[in-house]
Amino acid sequence: MPKLPRLLILPLVCAAFLPARFQSAATQSAPYNGPRSGTLECTGSPIPQNAEYIFRDLPPVHLEFHYNQKIWDAKLVPGGAQTQTLILKNVGKGPQKKCLVHWTVVP
Repeated sequence: MPKLPRLLILPLVCAAFLPARFQSAATQSAPYNGPRSGTLECTGSPIPQNAEYIFRDLPPVHLEFHYNQKIWDAKLVPGGAQTQTLILKNVGKGPQKKCLVHWTVVP
């Protein structure tokens, strides 16, 4: 599998991205004891150019994401019930049949 670039998520109020590592600015009331990493994958029909694909129920902690920045633009927004939602937008040329996002909890 090719190595994906690392990014740094800026605080949720900014929702912008840098070409280096990124982390979310989520807050939480109790220590997080869930999964420390995972992989998100688009399913279903190809995603048209400029369309969005939404991943819900991500942990409410600082996260690091790895994905193809040439094809996808991403923003992390608050979700319901103390979760976060990752929104990927297809900024590539034409429809995309596949997207993978690897995430890791950042201490």
